[in-house]
Order: sequence, then structure tokens, then C-alpha cells
Amino acid sequence: MAVKPPKSEMAKKIPATEPITPAILMASPWDQTIGGVVYVFRHLTASMACSGFEPVFFFPDYRYGRVTEKDNAWGAPSHYFKLPDLDIPGKPLRSILAGILLLPTTLIALTGLLRRKRIALINCHFLMGHYLYLALAARILGIPFVISVHGADVPPISGGRSSYRLVLKLILRLSTRIVACSESLSADVAQAYPPVRDRIESVPNGMDLAEFREDPPLETGLEPYILTVALQVEKKGIDVLLRAFRNLAKDYPRHRLVLAGYGPLLENHKELAESLGIADRVVFLGGVERDRIQSLFAGCDLFVLPSRQEPFGIVLLEASFYRRAIVATRVGGIPEIIRDGKTGLLATAEDPEDLARKMRTALDDPEMRARMGDAAHDRLHAAFSWKACSTLYAELFNSLIDRKS
Repeated sequence: MAVKPPKSEMAKKIPATEPITPAILMASPWDQTIGGVVYVFRHLTASMACSGFEPVFFFPDYRYGRVTEKDNAWGAPSHYFKLPDLDIPGKPLRSILAGILLLPTTLIALTGLLRRKRIALINCHFLMGHYLYLALAARILGIPFVISVHGADVPPISGGRSSYRLVLKLILRLSTRIVACSESLSADVAQAYPPVRDRIESVPNGMDLAEFREDPPLETGLEPYILTVALQVEKKGIDVLLRAFRNLAKDYPRHRLVLAGYGPLLENHKELAESLGIADRVVFLGGVERDRIQSLFAGCDLFVLPSRQEPFGIVLLEASFYRRAIVATRVGGIPEIIRDGKTGLLATAEDPEDLARKMRTALDDPEMRARMGDAAHDRLHAAFSWKACSTLYAELFNSLIDRKS
């Protein structure tokens, strides 16, 4: 009669099953190394790799007719696919017809890729029309589809051409979850398309604190100065800041206004500074390397962000790292970062007089500036590190994958 081995010995004979690492298709419209959305995308995918997921990079690429594999701009293996353009300028009907005609072959190729890579979830960044094909492929295969919106991609939902607006709303309709980088942006998406209100979640952008030097060399030849780091575009409100600085210039004869950032309105803003009589007090640096940006932050007396629109405002986190006092406008996601009177001062957008008053309040009180700078630094570490951001994303992804299984 055979003797049954003890349970411990039976267990030894059964091969242990290794935990499965879920593969996530991470999609971005841009294969590059610069830009706010790209910064978030790159750091999020790196964090996901450390959180038990396998990121699979995907980029729409109009040079190829089928899925192509090569290294992306920062050296990671990636997949490129020619997705039909649903927003050909001036040709909305042609865009839609081409999309319909190419739909079968596109879906066959995409579903094949998703199966081969055993994709458990898709996360697309920055809402664009060509994501419709990924959303449809995800629905066919029963894969959770998460779209992350970043701000500039939201207005077209309510104000773009009617045909393209319908495409964007269909993508949102097919989404399992919509992630916005602030509560303010969540509200904008819900207002633009109420049917998806219950599927929207807010996950603030984070900052990789390890990228910043604690004691960078200070900028010389500019001090004392007020700093702004922003693109020279309408929504950043640089013209409002220049008018506010004119109101301060006589009372603070030693201070300069330093503007770091390039953009299409750079020359216009230089002309405005000239017409306001402050050209000799304003320094336009244009595009600045990251190392110098850190030095500029570390040496300024005050950081100002005069935006008309700002879905999040990651530059405020950079100023917070260096314990700078901050004056910003009360728009978009800024009040979710800056607590008025505690971690900075908030001014009314489009109001140079109010902006000047808040700047004056900060400049006149060094102790208050130091106190707010310390409080902003503490809040950055508590709420806006990449660890905090990636943890929320990982929890969301795990919940959707678990629900599917």
C-alpha cells in the first residue's frame, strides 16, 4: 500500500507560480524629451515600472503603415503605428471618411499588438482624436482604457469643430476612467461632457525631487530679482505681470524682473516693456537650460506666476522646492497647490493692480516670505512628490485590473 507523503513534501513537488507582472500600454502623442506632458509621461512610466507594472510605450507615428518597433527619444523600446488622422485642418469630412475606411485594418493591427504584448490596461496621455482606435480596440478585448487629460486638450471638447468634438466625446464615453491633474480640470471635463462625470478622478502631477540640487550655484549679476518661468504665450499673462511691475518699479529701484521662457509673444512682450518704460529693469532670458533654472529659483526674492489659465502649474512645485515665496493667480489648479496666505499669495487674474499689491505685500515682509517658502516646501514633499503621484496611479491601475480579472 502506497504511503501518502506529508503535505510539506507534496508542496515541494508543486512548482511555485511566479506573480504575473501586468503590462500597461502607455501612449503619448509626442516622442520627445521636453514639454510638460512629456515630463509627466516619462516619470509616470518610470514609476510604474517600480510599482510592479511593465510599461509598453506606444506613439502614433505618421511615417509608418503598420506597427514598427524602435527605441524612443530617451532610449526605451517602443511601438509606433500610423493611426488615421481624424482632424485634418480644413477637411473634416475627409478626416471622418478616412477614419471609417481605415477602421477595420487599424483595429486588426492594434488588437494583434495588444494580444501579443498581453496588455492588461491602456493609459493614453493628452486627449487626441487618434486615441479612438485604441479605445475601440480596448473595448473589443475587454481591456480597461484610461485617458489622462492635462489641460490644453480639454477646451476642444466643448469648443472645437463639431465632427472632431464628437470624436473626443466618444473617446471619453469609451474610457473606463478619466484622470485629470487637478480638481479644477476634473470640473472642466465634467462640464464639457456631463455623462462621464462619475468616471473622472483627480491625480495631481508630481515632481521628481531627486532631480533638483539642494544648493545650486546662485545666479550673479541679476540680484535682487523677481522671477517668472513661463512660456511667452497669451495664457501665461506675462503682459499683466509687466504692467504690475511698472507699478512697483519706482518703489523697489534695485529689483529686476527676470523672465525665463521662450514663445511666440516674446518680441511683443519686449515691446510692451519698452512702451511701459521698464525695459531697463526687465531681463528676458528666453529658453534656459534646466541647471540654470534651478540657480534662478534658488536666488530670487519672489516667484510670480500671473497665468490667465493653468490646469496645474508644476513650475510652482519647483519654486516650492527652493523655499521661494510665491505670488500666483487664482485660476485653474493653482489654488490646489498654493494655499492663500500660508504657502503663497493669490491674486486676481487679469488684474495688474491686485497682482502688484500681492507682490508688494511679499516684498515688504521678509519674515513672511521665509515662512511661506518653508510651508510650500513642506507641502511639496507631503503631497506632490512622484511617490505620491505614482502611488495614486498604481492604486487606480490595480483596482481596474483586479476588477477585470
